[in-house]
Amino acid sequence: FKQLSTNNINNTSSTVAQDVKIYAEFPNARVLRMDMDTVDSYLSYGEKLSDFRDGKYDVMLGTQMVAKGLDFPSVTLVGVLQADMSLYSDDFRANERTFHLLTQVCGRSGRSEKPGKAIIQTYCPDHRVIALSKDQNYIDFYMLTMYNKKRILRLKETDYETEG
Repeated sequence: FKQLSTNNINNTSSTVAQDVKIYAEFPNARVLRMDMDTVDSYLSYGEKLSDFRDGKYDVMLGTQMVAKGLDFPSVTLVGVLQADMSLYSDDFRANERTFHLLTQVCGRSGRSEKPGKAIIQTYCPDHRVIALSKDQNYIDFYMLTMYNKKRILRLKETDYETEG
């Protein structure tokens, strides 16, 4: 799990833009791009994953649709662009969703005898959720989450007491 500084972050994070960058850097790489523009059905999704598993592609580039539940023993490197963006959504579960996504993605590489690596691109490498996911520290993340939920519940209880 390697964190990149903000100097390495490009503001263009679309899969199309990243596909162009990969091709420029690795012109012989066979890139499978999986996003809403390239996967038009569940059947298409399955076919593309089978092709990747069969070695017809060297690189898989995609959105969150390729982050969870896939098992490719030959994958040794995964990356996440702008990993902290989901932390700032208005969803009260943003921390949980981000932690879950990052730990899932990191678990995609190194699933066989070959060691794996994850590269996480973030503006906030010191954010508690990013750091805990980097360390795969489920226990401290659970403790942090429970602490925050209890604080929210106490605040709500206080609101009800002052209304009455």
